[in-house]
Amino acid sequence: MARFWTVTIARLFVPLVFAAPLSAEQSVGDADFAGQIQPLLATRCLKCHGAGAAEGGLRLTDRTSATAELDSGSHAIVPHRPDESELLRRVTMTSEDERMPPDGPRLTAVEVDRLKAWIAGGAPWPSHWAYAPLVRPRPPEIPAASKGWARNEVDAFVLAAQLQRGMRPSPEADRRTLLRRVSLDLIGMPPTAEEMEAFLQDPAADAYEQAVDRLLASKHYGERWARHWMDVVHFAETHGHDQDRPREHAWPYRDYLIRAFNEDKPYGRFVEEQIAGDALYPNDPQAIVATGMLAAGPWDESSLRDIREDTLDREAARYVDRDDIVATVMSTFVSSTVHCARCHDHKFDPITQRDYYGLQAVFAGTDKANRLYDPDPAVARRRRELTAALSALPDRLAREDATLLAVDVSEQVAAWEAKIAADAGRWRTAQPVTF
Repeated sequence: MARFWTVTIARLFVPLVFAAPLSAEQSVGDADFAGQIQPLLATRCLKCHGAGAAEGGLRLTDRTSATAELDSGSHAIVPHRPDESELLRRVTMTSEDERMPPDGPRLTAVEVDRLKAWIAGGAPWPSHWAYAPLVRPRPPEIPAASKGWARNEVDAFVLAAQLQRGMRPSPEADRRTLLRRVSLDLIGMPPTAEEMEAFLQDPAADAYEQAVDRLLASKHYGERWARHWMDVVHFAETHGHDQDRPREHAWPYRDYLIRAFNEDKPYGRFVEEQIAGDALYPNDPQAIVATGMLAAGPWDESSLRDIREDTLDREAARYVDRDDIVATVMSTFVSSTVHCARCHDHKFDPITQRDYYGLQAVFAGTDKANRLYDPDPAVARRRRELTAALSALPDRLAREDATLLAVDVSEQVAAWEAKIAADAGRWRTAQPVTF
């Protein structure tokens, strides 16, 4: 049995990007920073004060660097103190020798006012949500009059958000509606008439909980939720591009995802298997199948198969293929885009151009091909045993041949030759009758 997969994986990638926890003041004005201030800094300042350049000691890629002391001893941004912020002073200067930015049009009055208001508000600089450390939120306090509605911590969050917006919970759904909703949610199909009737007639206090457990145990649960993961990793059963041929051996990876959801595979193992399963778990057939994620995206058959190996077009196609792998891995597991860093340091995410091509190097040793594998672990184990025995045969034969050659069999050979000579007279030549 074969499938489309990645032949070699260099190593498991661990992103080298970290972020500090959000401070209390960073929670203020997040929308203004992301929608107005950060784009302004990116388009007018980062050319000279970005990740790859820090003229005057100023780097405007993160709050710590932006508020640090400059080479001149001043500070570009002093939170809550716009009048002491060198950045604001320089963007409002009339001198052509000192004003910032040095090239292009000056900042408009609206842009200057935005910067001033932002600094006066504490210069909030929220980290990208993908890099914020995971914390367990504390359930909100619920008014005594509403506590009877919230049965668990999730309900508490839902109810708090409703009350904050002046809303109230809807009346509790009837049992028929409840089962239909949960069935569509978990397996994507409505309940059968028999399932509905059994649920309506079930007097047990935990009838709903039992219905949920039954749906979670259904094979259709994995079929429904694996579809969302397939969308994330760009899974397709054709190659795409101009030829768009069917990818006949894509289905084992699809089935792997369905099993992973149905078996509730630990997420850490789920990630490792898809990025480097063949390297980390070479004796697990399903871990090898999992690396199909790296081959799930488009494949330019015209350039990667039909063009000569030593051409620039072939190399360019490989680059584009690796770019898709890098982009998929980063967006899937780090929740960050990296496409911008192909040509320059990313202006919003902390990904430099050097980081991007480092990621390309991680996957430079990969290629895509069909590979035979044994889906049954017992068969795979027996095949390994037989392969090892076959590999050992040449050494065994060499040892046994040496033993046989060391024995003197000249007397036995002479006796055998004499017997052959004695029997030679008893041979009778057959005469042909017809031709």
